[in-house]
Amino acid sequence: MLEKSNTTKAKKLKVSHDVSLVSALPWIGPALVLISLVVIWPVIELVRISFTDISAAGSLLDFNGLTNYRDLIANTDLYPVARRTILWVFGIVLFTVLISLP
Repeated sequence: MLEKSNTTKAKKLKVSHDVSLVSALPWIGPALVLISLVVIWPVIELVRISFTDISAAGSLLDFNGLTNYRDLIANTDLYPVARRTILWVFGIVLFTVLISLP
């Protein structure tokens, strides 16, 4: 009697774990749309805009290729600012972890 009960439970478990993508899509779909709108689209726009020249008023002027990146790397302030940013992030994460420990 005990083995029959275990077999029935195993069959029920197998059926409950047999989920297809189509049945999961209504649950995952809205989250994927929201993530796409809030995260992915702004990143794509950021990369696209980084290859253009922008006026002081904020309007896009023309495509200038890698000129913005060349100017960034040639700027002498880049490396000290990047170093301070990395130290700041490391310090904040370390501080947050330390104060969260019991």
